[in-house]
Amino acid sequence: MQFAKLFHMKRILLALSIILAATSLLHANEQNRGGRKPITTEVSQTEKEEWENLKSRFTKYSPYISGLVWTLIHSYASQSETKRGLALLQSISIAVASHDPATLRKFNAPQGFKQKLVGLINARDETLSGFGASMLAIIGDQEYAPHIATLLDRRKASRPYHEVTVRGQAATALGLLGAKQYAVRIALLLKSKNRYDRSGAATALGLLKATAYADDVIRVLLFEDVGVGDDSSPIHALFEMGVAAKYTKEIARVLDDEIPGDRTETAAYALARLGAKEHAKDIAKLLKNEYRRRHAAKALALLGAREYTAEIVLLLKDKNSFNREGGALALGILGAKEHVAAVAELLKDEEAWVRRAAADALVLMEANEYAREALPIIAVQKEGPYFDGADFNSVVTEQALELNNRFTILLARMKTRLAAPRPK
Repeated sequence: MQFAKLFHMKRILLALSIILAATSLLHANEQNRGGRKPITTEVSQTEKEEWENLKSRFTKYSPYISGLVWTLIHSYASQSETKRGLALLQSISIAVASHDPATLRKFNAPQGFKQKLVGLINARDETLSGFGASMLAIIGDQEYAPHIATLLDRRKASRPYHEVTVRGQAATALGLLGAKQYAVRIALLLKSKNRYDRSGAATALGLLKATAYADDVIRVLLFEDVGVGDDSSPIHALFEMGVAAKYTKEIARVLDDEIPGDRTETAAYALARLGAKEHAKDIAKLLKNEYRRRHAAKALALLGAREYTAEIVLLLKDKNSFNREGGALALGILGAKEHVAAVAELLKDEEAWVRRAAADALVLMEANEYAREALPIIAVQKEGPYFDGADFNSVVTEQALELNNRFTILLARMKTRLAAPRPK
């Protein structure tokens, strides 16, 4: 029964991820093939501007929306409550994607579902309350900040034996809204014993650019408590505040976590983004951890730490395919041409993602002698970008974009050279 529920909800999540594009395409196709035309209804310029702004915010925060859906699906909320939240999001998504004024009017423009989301804030289940608050924040209307702020005072969890989660969600929502008037109240949560409070508060203060609390955020980062979980929100907050470069030593301390996890990876990439080569040796320690070494290799590569090439090349024969993938890509980023032959061996790897990483690396190395083997593997992906933050970590999104641009140029050059007539 539980499996069926999760499977059903995951299908909804998949549908939501494509609904904006699919709905727009559907409207275009109906008009092109002479199908039923949308009902034309006059919409004011103010309504049009508000709707376009809403579409823009949905696009901007689409990864965050996916995270909210994941939280709903995996929460302990009742099935009916979960469906209630997802159904509302699905309706909003369809309306946002629509070019049909009648559809907009059906929801009373954005105002109609804002009111429905306010209703979710008052739900008994805190996961649903947090969902409503977060969606209102994504819509971006500060009028609702006081409604969201009431959740900062919730004291009891909606389920026995659980920590309160909604205060942290509310704090993050207020951060998304840019509601700086609540910064003092949010900062109080940094001292909470509740890990969700601390994480949400750190995220919120980062979004609010509240640099006055940077030292407090650092204390959360270095808080030695297993209950803090594997949380990288303080690191992201420091970047949002624009002060991360002042705290490289503190960020490097995270690399010594007894059990390396997501936040150690984020710390490694953060140091790479900051160009903190003095901490390359700290990142390199993660090369000894089976589950983190691929990220260590890629972070070192983005940092330009060529002195670790000999250690990275060992990953090409790692039993873990993801480590082979990370090692190959790292060598490509570093332009380690002395290891071209070793990377090329992975073009025959049993795993497709390893073969792809090897092919990408050979392009980055400008190893044109392997063009005939590498290009067909890359051709399976017909659209870019070839690299983005998801291939590394969101903290190095800009570096990933730079890498993507470099790769695109080198790929075009390799294709041109392969197509050029051979000298007689």
